[in-house]
Amino acid sequence: MMKIEDVVPKQIESEITQEYDGNTGIITTKSLRIKTLEQALAEASVDMAIWEVDRYIINSWEVTMGKKNTNTERPETYTNWQVKAWLKRKIKIPLEIAIDAIEERMKTYAPTFPKIKRQTNKKERNLLEISLFDLHFGKLAWIAEVGHDYDVEIAEKYYINAVRDLLDRTKQYPIEKILFPIGQDFFHVNNPKGITPKGSNPLDVDGRLAKVFEAGEMAILNAIEYCRAVAPVKIIWIPGNHDPETSYYLLRVLNGIFKTAKDVEVDTDPKMRKYESYGINLIGYTHGDEEPVKELPRIMADEVPELWATSKFREIHIGHIHKKKEINFVSADSFGSTTVRVLPSLTGTDAWHYMKGYVKVDRAAQSFLWNYKYGLIGTFLTHIIPQTGEIKGEI
Repeated sequence: MMKIEDVVPKQIESEITQEYDGNTGIITTKSLRIKTLEQALAEASVDMAIWEVDRYIINSWEVTMGKKNTNTERPETYTNWQVKAWLKRKIKIPLEIAIDAIEERMKTYAPTFPKIKRQTNKKERNLLEISLFDLHFGKLAWIAEVGHDYDVEIAEKYYINAVRDLLDRTKQYPIEKILFPIGQDFFHVNNPKGITPKGSNPLDVDGRLAKVFEAGEMAILNAIEYCRAVAPVKIIWIPGNHDPETSYYLLRVLNGIFKTAKDVEVDTDPKMRKYESYGINLIGYTHGDEEPVKELPRIMADEVPELWATSKFREIHIGHIHKKKEINFVSADSFGSTTVRVLPSLTGTDAWHYMKGYVKVDRAAQSFLWNYKYGLIGTFLTHIIPQTGEIKGEI
């Protein structure tokens, strides 16, 4: 089969023109062999990380070339193709700008992590789980409208103070490891439009998404540093219904920052349900807005049957409902029961929830102390005192 280069000399085969003006561009190719948009973009060396195609056209026509211009030394009829594409520069959304800024900071933020000397107790092994669910970082509430203020600065203060208080209340126990879930509606927003991902309902948001994301990232970093001072930390991600993407972006940022830290593990598994095994304990996590609550023990048994079989104490921790509650299910095997805990939240009440009458009375966060041999040996609560906004913990 005769190829086009066998008919026409290459020096007259293709013509490529490019015009760029700030945020727009036009490329045009006239060729015997460039017949598709993808080929035209490649031949014109268009950087698709910067540009995107707004529209394009492709047309062709038959041309007869005299024998002097062919390789066969006889007249040839061929098809000439034109591909014309109009380009526009990709405009970064605020979240992408924020992530770029964070990545720049990551280059200087603790590039190396010195080893922390900690006291160890090999006879008693305990896992401390710090589960601060449904913070809704970025939510905006006005005291005149709902009875209290809530914004980015207040959320950061509550978050850091709660972590410090929960750590302080367990300082008398030897801690082998700290389990630190993130997500679970840590962020109130998931996009620059300030609407919910599923229902597209408008949200009361304290500023632009970039501001919310950067402030939330720094709050998490400070919290992890407090935890690192006590014991090695494992971070796991559980997406919420408000922050399925933004919380995952945060997880990836944390993974990059702590890549060189031997005492911080970031679990980047994208599954929405997570399970952590520690000795005779099996702890499950999900946000709680998708699965029927009564099905969660069965789902756990189906998804991690080996961990289920070797565990004696099993719990599943969920958020979303924003109230402290326990639901017990008796299993059909000999390993006892599974408890589903609906964990409390520190978040404030926004205008929509206030209008519907969903007024929070107890704003709190919870931690759990798991012993390797004996199961759950302690639960700890830290509350926001309504009159002062201060944090106060209790066992």
